[in-house]
Amino acid sequence: MSLGGCASTCGDTSDPGAIGELGNGRFLYQCTSDSDPVCEFSDPGPEFPECIALGGQFDLEYELLDPDALDSDLALDPVIYVESISQDFFRGTDDFEAVRTGEAAFVIRESEHVLDLIHLTILEPDDFDIFTRDPAEPTQAVTISVGDTQSFRVFPRHSACDQLGGGIPITANSSDTAIASTSGGDVLRIVAQGEGTATVRVQLGALEKMITVTVVDGPIEPPPDTTTDAGSDSGTSGETDPGTTGETDPGTTGETDPGTTGGSTTGGN
Repeated sequence: MSLGGCASTCGDTSDPGAIGELGNGRFLYQCTSDSDPVCEFSDPGPEFPECIALGGQFDLEYELLDPDALDSDLALDPVIYVESISQDFFRGTDDFEAVRTGEAAFVIRESEHVLDLIHLTILEPDDFDIFTRDPAEPTQAVTISVGDTQSFRVFPRHSACDQLGGGIPITANSSDTAIASTSGGDVLRIVAQGEGTATVRVQLGALEKMITVTVVDGPIEPPPDTTTDAGSDSGTSGETDPGTTGETDPGTTGETDPGTTGGSTTGGN
């Protein structure tokens, strides 16, 4: 991908991205799939992931921090591009796909001059999550009205990497297509065909999970509103706190303390 120049903020280390190993610029991660966990769980923009999922699809951009790194006296703007130096690990020249586990490098070139590089670790996912879209929550069961379609994102995960990047195409099939039909690819789509319950099997690489789909004929009632309090908290009810009742504290009653009664002080005299 051809890139060039640098915005005035690209030297800010708080920006998303990763400084190249030669220190001349910043690599920026770009999601190319709706099911890339980097763009779901990074805010405000995609952070550079710690590792890439095997089979994951993504893109890289680059911002130059040091114009003096350019080895060009031409009046024309230099052409800077990102290149995988090993097609054994990454396939593609625009968007990339990780095709082998291990560690491999991307380089930034201006013509034949290498400006920067970065090494990325590729891991095979050992789990994945199926997420509803609104709200974004992991799910194993869903209820859909006849005729409706719902979409789900499928995020790869790895137990040894908190920030796993790359969207992976998935496949899906239904136990009963007369109840729920499916399509895979970038996201999981389930179409409610008729009343009943079906099981949808979702496959991401060698991994698979099941999601139970219940199809109903009619609108789906929203869950009951639990924000309204049915009554006052017992701790603040209209009842008087026993510790502050109108009754007089026995220790401060109107009765005279026997030790200080109105009678005369006794004595031997």
